[in-house]
Amino acid sequence: MTPIQFTNFEILNIIHDANFSKDELELFSLRNKELSYEECAEEMHMSVRNTYRIGKRMKGKILKVVNKREEKS
Repeated sequence: MTPIQFTNFEILNIIHDANFSKDELELFSLRNKELSYEECAEEMHMSVRNTYRIGKRMKGKILKVVNKREEKS
């Protein structure tokens, strides 16, 4: 599955509005560089399973931000 490509403006808004933890922010940045979860895990010095767990929380926060914006439109 191809990751969603965000524009720089969208990335900055998501970072501002999502209230990411330190790990979520690092994973978001690495995923935007198109690294796989396995590569992110290695870069973040943690297990792949843990990066998937963080990714799940991160995706939930991103969806909240996106849905909130759609409601305002």
